[in-house]
Amino acid sequence: LGITPSVSFDGAIIGYPGRIDAKGGILEDPQFLGPGWAGFNFASALGKPIQVVNDAALQAIGAYNNGRMFFLGLGTGLGTCFIADHTVISLEVGDLPFRGGMTYGDHLAKRGLERMGRAQWEVALAEVAQMFMLAFVADEVVPGGGHANLLTDFPPRCRKASNEAVFVGGLRLCEDPAFRIV
Repeated sequence: LGITPSVSFDGAIIGYPGRIDAKGGILEDPQFLGPGWAGFNFASALGKPIQVVNDAALQAIGAYNNGRMFFLGLGTGLGTCFIADHTVISLEVGDLPFRGGMTYGDHLAKRGLERMGRAQWEVALAEVAQMFMLAFVADEVVPGGGHANLLTDFPPRCRKASNEAVFVGGLRLCEDPAFRIV
């Protein structure tokens, strides 16, 4: 790769928009980016220790307060994560069947927003948020990602994660040993 960083660093955390295993191994190329990610060795390319974390999980960690939180990353795709008592589980709910031949990603990600329009999309999000709150016995559902900024009304026990939460998530992974990705 021939990357020469302009600043000194000891290691990095990379938020990856796709399926990874609990050890940070990229399982497949992301749905909405080009090929070449699966099997790429960031540590070797950068010559430093690198931790790869699902990007939705990274933002969820930054938005996490305590208890049981279900995170919905609303963007081009649908990223999901569940955190219970600082234990982080990346999920791939976006690819699960929803209804009418659609997936949850078809319903809540960018393509759902474009198909339904903003008002109907917000109603759909509130419905799905309540479903996940029940299914995961979550204390709260936290939408984040680029399209979360479009939300104007939040159902009970829902709050929006700021986009800056992804940076907080990276810092927490470096500094807070209580967070554990499984």
